[in-house]
This record gives sequence, structure tokens and C-alpha cells, in this order.
Amino acid sequence: MCTSFACYNKTPIYGMNFDYNDVKLKFDIVNENSINIFQLMFQIDGEYVPTAGFNSNGVFGAAQVMVSDIKIFSNNSDNFIEPFDVYKKAMEKASKIEYIIEDVIGQKKLNYCGQLKGHQLYADKYGHAVIIEPSLDGNSFLISDEKDVVMTNFSNSELLNRDINSINGFGIDRYITATNIINSVEEEFDYNLAFEVLKKTQLSKGQFTTQCSMVINQESMDIFICIRRDFNKIWRLSLMDKTIETYRGFKRYKKVLIDQNGVTEIDLV
Repeated sequence: MCTSFACYNKTPIYGMNFDYNDVKLKFDIVNENSINIFQLMFQIDGEYVPTAGFNSNGVFGAAQVMVSDIKIFSNNSDNFIEPFDVYKKAMEKASKIEYIIEDVIGQKKLNYCGQLKGHQLYADKYGHAVIIEPSLDGNSFLISDEKDVVMTNFSNSELLNRDINSINGFGIDRYITATNIINSVEEEFDYNLAFEVLKKTQLSKGQFTTQCSMVINQESMDIFICIRRDFNKIWRLSLMDKTIETYRGFKRYKKVLIDQNGVTEIDLV
């Protein structure tokens, strides 16, 4: 069901566990407006769709399911905006979260269809992050200038003015685990500690399991990737070089160029 976070401690570090049914994965890099955009994609109904991304302006974005009793009614009017359009425009142009809030969404309301609800986390290199959620009256923008921000699957709006231990939302256990690990770090929060967060919040059994874990170093523009909970083997993807290579735990070195078709798991075998 996914866990994502942004941590600001010397160097901005972003991370995500993508939890889903067993599904085919693809790692893609596209260029829009002279901006390189990495996307973690998964196959659904024969097509690959993104669930998280990172652009060369330093903006990270993650879209996840939100489990909430809020009733949302879809609408095709110009006053509504599709969540995917928010993600797409954010990745293509944003360098600060203010652009997403003010220019991409503005006065429009997030348009979720039927029973499906979701929320999105965006973080920039300037130490600012926002969780965007639908609500009965419009949208909730949970802007954070704190050391860290974590998003799982409950509505983060429910945390406002409430003690964390009083929340029984879906994914609250993963939220507490991730927050505790990040807040316990007194020195630099590096990619090893980021993977520790993802390892401790992975889903290993049930309908949804962790399909991919990734840690993003905003400064180096590197994305470190673990596939299907094998945290002993880490790939390194370079956003600027458009390559993915073995980084840790492999017996043989391999490096693959990411072309316009992206790279799938099969390409990495």
C-alpha cells in the first residue's frame, strides 16, 4: 500500500516503498522542458503507469492509495483536476512545491473517481514538502518545513491537532516506524539509513507486498533501487547519465543505458 518520505538532514533524501500485487516494473527517464524526469512505473491493463518520480529540478513526487471514509464524487467540470495531471505537470515543470499548489492545482479540486481515493507527497530541494489530499470541502495541503515528512495510507489530515497514538488509520504502524527511525538520527541521514526505514516498513506477506524500494539522493541525482525486497542487492540509477548499474551485492557488474523505452526487470537480468 506504499510508504514514502522526505528527510532534510544535510542532504535531502527521499524514499519510497511501492507496495502492490505482483506486477511488472519499469524504470523510465524522459525529458520535458529540458528537465530529466525519472519515473517508477508498473504495468496495469497492459500499460505502464507511474506511481512515483523525481526530476532534475530536485522535486520528488509519490502517489499512493488513501484509505478514508471521506465520500468523494467525481466531476468532469473545469473546476476539477485529475490527480495524474497534477503529478505529470509537477514532474514536467516544478522546482518548488509552491508551483504545484498555486499554479498546477490553484482553485481546482482533486477529481477521484468512484471509491478510489489517493494522496500525493511532493518535496523540493529547499526543505519544503507537501501532502495533497482530497477532502469534503476541497483539497487539504499539508505543508511541512520540518526535518521530515512521512506518508503511508491513512489521511494525514486526521493527524492535525491529534496525538499520533490516537489514530487508527491504515498504515499507521508504518508511519510510526518510519518517523521514529528518522527522528532518532542525530548525525547525517544517508542512503543506508533510508534503506533501513524502507526495510522496516516493507510488506512481505498478504495481498500487497513491496515490489520496489527506492532511495533518492537529491544532491547527486542518483536513485538507489531494490527490487522485491532483496535489500542485499542495490541498483544505482543516474538521472543525468540515463543509466542503471549494479551497485551493491551483485557478483557481476552490469550497466544498462535507459533509452526512450525505459528499462524493465527483464532487461536487468
